[in-house]
This record gives sequence, structure tokens and C-alpha cells, in this order.
Amino acid sequence: MNVNRPEHRGSVFALYNLGDNLGKGIDPAVGGALYTLTGSYTQTANSAIMLWILAGVIYLVVISTINADRTRLLNLMKDRGGR
Repeated sequence: MNVNRPEHRGSVFALYNLGDNLGKGIDPAVGGALYTLTGSYTQTANSAIMLWILAGVIYLVVISTINADRTRLLNLMKDRGGR
């Protein structure tokens, strides 16, 4: 869904990619550290599951606002096109 102004899309996409790449680099280190601290793959997996649940909650918050954001952007683009 496009909910970002055209002049900001490049920055938003760059930030998304930065977060994705940082996650790919940091996650193995965090997982290894959790395993070292707990000594249990089960505890490490449970920690990962809790983070996925947190991500799901954040996703639900985003879903609740995306339609309003999209409508606001479409109205802005219509206003810009009419000038």
C-alpha cells in the first residue's frame, strides 16, 4: 500500500531496507547471545516467538490506521493534480 507522499517514498524505502539488513546482521548475534545466557534452545525459541507476537501486535496497529492514511494521501494527490 502506498501511504507515503511521493517525495518521501525513497526515504521510506531506504529506511525499510536498512532495518531489514540490520535485522539480518543483528539477529544471529542476539540469538547466539540468548542461547549463551540461557543454555537452552527452547528458551531462545520462546524469546523469538515473543518478539514475533510483539511484531503481530504492531502490525495490527498499522492495519487499523492504514485505510485512513491511504485516503488522506489519495485526497492530497487529487488536490495536487487539480492545481
